[in-house]
Amino acid sequence: MTDVELPDESFDAVFIFGVLHHIPDWRIALREMARVLGLNGVLLIEGPQVRFGWKRFEQGMEDAGLEILEKGQVLTQGFQSYLAKKTEYVG
Repeated sequence: MTDVELPDESFDAVFIFGVLHHIPDWRIALREMARVLGLNGVLLIEGPQVRFGWKRFEQGMEDAGLEILEKGQVLTQGFQSYLAKKTEYVG
């Protein structure tokens, strides 16, 4: 997840559910997801807050060049969903 062997800007959308909190270098994984998204491509992430606080996670998304469009609680407390758009390429 931190080294996807695909060209830059390969996808219009990326979806990840319940996985990111298992990745030790989650910030690198966010940057990699943003890398394979085309400009204005969308990322939908859903998962629990078990390794990082939401403020820290949101900052990681911004650092990866992703603009948060929507966020909300999913199913139970502690789970969030985020819909974001790639606004710039961050290498």
